[in-house]
Amino acid sequence: MSIETPRPAHLSGIQGLRGLAALLVVVTHVYSMELKYSPDQLLGPWSYYGGFGVDLFFVISGFIMVHVTRGGARGPAACGHFLLRRAARIYPFYWVVSAALLAVYLYKPEMVFSGIDRAPDLVKSFSLWPDHRPPLLAIGWTLTFEMMFYLFFAFALLLPQNRLGLFLALWATGIVIAHIPELRSHFAPRPLLALLTSAMSLEFIAGAALALWLPKLTVSRAQSAALMTLGFITAFIAAGVLSFYDEWILDNFPLRAAIFGGPAAMIVFGIAAADYTGRTVSKALQTLGDWSYAIYLTHILTLAMMSLAWRKFAAPGLLDNVMMVPVLIMGSIIIGGLTYRFIEQPLMALVKTGLPARIPARSKPAAP
Repeated sequence: MSIETPRPAHLSGIQGLRGLAALLVVVTHVYSMELKYSPDQLLGPWSYYGGFGVDLFFVISGFIMVHVTRGGARGPAACGHFLLRRAARIYPFYWVVSAALLAVYLYKPEMVFSGIDRAPDLVKSFSLWPDHRPPLLAIGWTLTFEMMFYLFFAFALLLPQNRLGLFLALWATGIVIAHIPELRSHFAPRPLLALLTSAMSLEFIAGAALALWLPKLTVSRAQSAALMTLGFITAFIAAGVLSFYDEWILDNFPLRAAIFGGPAAMIVFGIAAADYTGRTVSKALQTLGDWSYAIYLTHILTLAMMSLAWRKFAAPGLLDNVMMVPVLIMGSIIIGGLTYRFIEQPLMALVKTGLPARIPARSKPAAP
């Protein structure tokens, strides 16, 4: 019989990590704005690898899904309830931001898709259905993955808790098999099959496996800090080295998962282990984590609007960049916080009133 560490009520470190992940993605798109509107760049090609924030989000998602369902109800009702709550968390605010972007797109399409030849499919964009074209809200591609993760994980809730490890192993094995070149050539041209067999799922599986093992381990605060630090150093070194090459590897999902999946898993595991020891992070970082979904969804539109103003006075030299790069980052945080407070929070409160009550776990029968 294994003795598990009690599940902490709140993972403040993981919540703070969400905020840092969102900021990494913001930095990537600030650099894109510099390239588009300024003759000089303060940030460098390494900034593209702020996309590592997405890898962190995927590992965090896998971890949280196991964490919140551990010891909970199983079976078809629990499976349906899980999917309903996940959809309610993702779609409503995503639809609000997408609708705002649609208004801009209908008025001035080049502000939304200046570098894309084909217009997005609006039905697939709003439904997060996989497509070769990017969705209207370009970063929605990551939410398409999230919904697929949730769908797969829901099947695990049909199984006994002690079969979750086997389920994850079979899922990972299926993905590896699907990447045999002869099979991949058939899957890759089909958006749905490409999504279902994507190597990016391995990051979600890694996070889920970490949450499965962590309660059975004893990890000191020093060990958790060392693991987290090693993960960040490895990721930064990888981004620095890759920035010297012209080849863009973040769209190569098998290579991306191989290079950045490990560091992301180390960071999440180290921070979660610290959470299990009772360590907490600052309220400011937790608040940033609370705002992370709003920042993530709104920052591209925020940056685009602010950069249009920047374009009017952008000049050779880095003086305007030194001023505007922090302004763009802070503007993204502030707008994210405001939309969280006045749109996302009230919207989620409204949605939750229509959700069914959580299904209680079956209690074990008393011993005879």
